Amino acid sequence: LLFVIYESAFPQIVELGRLQGTTVYRSLKQYPNAKRLPSVVVLWVGAPIYFANCSYVRETFERFVEKHERRGEKVRVLVLEMSPVSHVDATAMHVLKEMMEDFTEQRGLKFMIANPNPQVMRTLQHDEKVGAMLNPSGGTSAAGNLDPLPEDDAVDVGRVGGRRRRARLA
Repeated sequence: LLFVIYESAFPQIVELGRLQGTTVYRSLKQYPNAKRLPSVVVLWVGAPIYFANCSYVRETFERFVEKHERRGEKVRVLVLEMSPVSHVDATAMHVLKEMMEDFTEQRGLKFMIANPNPQVMRTLQHDEKVGAMLNPSGGTSAAGNLDPLPEDDAVDVGRVGGRRRRARLA
């Protein structure tokens, strides 16, 4: 029981890299040949985001960005890969909104969401500011609302709504 509580409060968060010659992204720790895209950090959260773990999720995202900046790498895009996230509660929405504002307004990054399931997408759209993030016309966006883009200057961010989606790195 303690293990389940621990795993829920401290979900696995891993950085993803692209497997060479594919559009498949996997854990950089499990697949050492996977490559990070320049200036892009893709982080996968392995559990629902809710009141008990949302602060941990935010802190972990900040640590990943700071780690890359300490190495002298310029981070321009931060992607939250949400495929295993089955729900997001109100507290997590508040923290995600603050996190999005911090990364976009304070740090000047583009913040993107990839692969939210339909229930999570509906929850995200309830907040006006986070819902606006789902509109691709702003500085942030959800991968599910982007049109397909050419291979050379786009990042494949997964399948949303039955269609493969790509995000331009402008």
